[in-house]
Amino acid sequence: MIGNKIKNLRQNSNLTLQDLGEKLGVKHAYLSNLENERQNPSDDKVEQILTLGFGFEKQEAKKTVDKWRIEERLSRGNITIHDLNIAGDSKIQNITGENPVISLPEKTPKALPEEVLKQMIELKKAGMTTEEIKDFLNL
Repeated sequence: MIGNKIKNLRQNSNLTLQDLGEKLGVKHAYLSNLENERQNPSDDKVEQILTLGFGFEKQEAKKTVDKWRIEERLSRGNITIHDLNIAGDSKIQNITGENPVISLPEKTPKALPEEVLKQMIELKKAGMTTEEIKDFLNL
């Protein structure tokens, strides 16, 4: 998934693998492996690709990588509230599969379907605080 995101950025920037490799000081074969999901780069490496290769600011690159990793986990049905950065002091019980379950402080565990998790991500990106999101979603 992250490799595909890098590939899309590269293509939208009209860069060849060779061009991007030169900007990053890596071989184009390495980038090809990343883009084709044959290698899973560390977050630091992806941030470096975004900053050096595509001109992202460091903070923007970090947020982008965090978002991509969350999307990656969500697509596999394996995501935690901590991943969403809205955990507060929530205790994670089980957040995998179709009906993830989370135990919020002083609340009965609730099933959180994928749509709710996606909505939580969007609300967080929109700048809502953890408490505002919990109130909005009645968690």
